Amino acid sequence: MPRLALQQFIAALGLLGLAAWVLAAELEQAQVDRLQLGMSQAEAEAIIGAPQTRLTRGEVARWDYAFGDEELTVWFGKQGLRNAYGDAFSTSHLVNPPKGYVAPEVFDVEADPNRHVQIEELEATAVSEHDSIFMSILPEQDVRNALEAWRLARESRKPRRFIASYAPNYSPKPRLSHKQWQEQVAKTMSRAKFIKVAIADVQSEFINSKKVRLSFVQSYRSNRYHDKVKKQLQFEFIDGQWLISQEKTLAKY
Repeated sequence: MPRLALQQFIAALGLLGLAAWVLAAELEQAQVDRLQLGMSQAEAEAIIGAPQTRLTRGEVARWDYAFGDEELTVWFGKQGLRNAYGDAFSTSHLVNPPKGYVAPEVFDVEADPNRHVQIEELEATAVSEHDSIFMSILPEQDVRNALEAWRLARESRKPRRFIASYAPNYSPKPRLSHKQWQEQVAKTMSRAKFIKVAIADVQSEFINSKKVRLSFVQSYRSNRYHDKVKKQLQFEFIDGQWLISQEKTLAKY
């Protein structure tokens, strides 16, 4: 079907309220220019077509379009379209609201790590939890904050603060009870006059909405011992907190 005829066909479907069934096959700047802050999802879809992938949480939504190397992401809130961004498209009229425009609520991807995000699949290939689209809504900063809290707790040489970074009943070895591990931690920290921990090259691995692995290079130094290793911590979202459930040393330098 010629391109013009295809556009006319899609426009006709939009008039009939059927545009949601048509995936955007191509997108032009002129279409993006027609988007306006506050537009409903139906109005936006009639202009730019249905996205390849959409994430929804109540009235808040994220739409993703990909056309080869050209990508566009559109955000919606309770007050309609609130933002858009794409490397190959100019969206300044949406990113910079006009004077007097009241911005809708922020799509806070970090506020509720335990939220339920509905994936509406619009392509033949299923989107798995390991795909990058999930990584974009992962509360990664919360997990990294937990990592930094763990590092500072270790440097503080305060056992209770350090142990609080771990999941209840955590133990690094099967035959070592949680209580025995706590005693080891307290003993090690009491002997150290100082502890310095540096972390670099942090990498994230998303397992699911409640479990994330962070791998990083750790440089540890105290008055009694020093080393440099590649470490992996697995964080789990437990009782409203990201806590360490597993700890591994992957390599020594």
